[in-house]
Amino acid sequence: ILGLGALTPVASSRPVRLEARGAPGAALQILSASLEVERPLAPTSPSSSTFPPPVLPSFERGPWRSILSDTEWVVRGGDGAFEVTDDGTLVGTSRPGTPNTYFTSTETFDDFDLTFDVRVDERLNSGVQIRSEVDGGFEERRGQPLGFQVEIDPSDRAWSGGLYETGGRTWVQPLHRRPYARRAWRQGAWNHYRILCEDDRIRTWINGVPAADLHDATRLDGHIGFQVHGVADVAEPLKVEWRKVRLRPLSR
Repeated sequence: ILGLGALTPVASSRPVRLEARGAPGAALQILSASLEVERPLAPTSPSSSTFPPPVLPSFERGPWRSILSDTEWVVRGGDGAFEVTDDGTLVGTSRPGTPNTYFTSTETFDDFDLTFDVRVDERLNSGVQIRSEVDGGFEERRGQPLGFQVEIDPSDRAWSGGLYETGGRTWVQPLHRRPYARRAWRQGAWNHYRILCEDDRIRTWINGVPAADLHDATRLDGHIGFQVHGVADVAEPLKVEWRKVRLRPLSR
């Protein structure tokens, strides 16, 4: 309609009236209809305000711990190699003909805030187990983990930060519908992870970008394990490195 001012609908599920006024003396056209105006979607790009997220008020934050040095670790699963260097970096190295290998905490953790930087050979898959147990019991040297794994995926699929249930349902939160998380990975560089476990909720961030957000009460505590993935018959040693590994327990 010529000569009308701007129309500004208000988001509502109730009938709304749109009134347009023309020049003095012109007829008024009043439209009344039951219009469902869709509210704007949340921004599709991540905001810096999402990192770090607030810890829920009902949790108390404990002190930060350097868990690679202040708790005991053992190797479970295959025969991949692990070494903690003088500067506190954990280096995992693949070996041919052996299954996945895990540098596993003897201590168990329930609610916590875990951060680290990771760098991995682009030909090697990896991950970090959380809230996990060892198949056959913790003393089983060849036991594989049962529990959630936060993915480290330098492949073109780019599901780093996604959640996989090892020994269970496999992918519980892949990232095929989270393009910004998939683009957050920096190939060949150090990538910063944050893993926040609060009751039945697990959230992950990669380089400050939200990735997984899962509610699942099936596993509420367990061991942490750093993975060197099996490489079949690839003879060349492939490495994954973790540095600045810190954990802060959360309690009620």
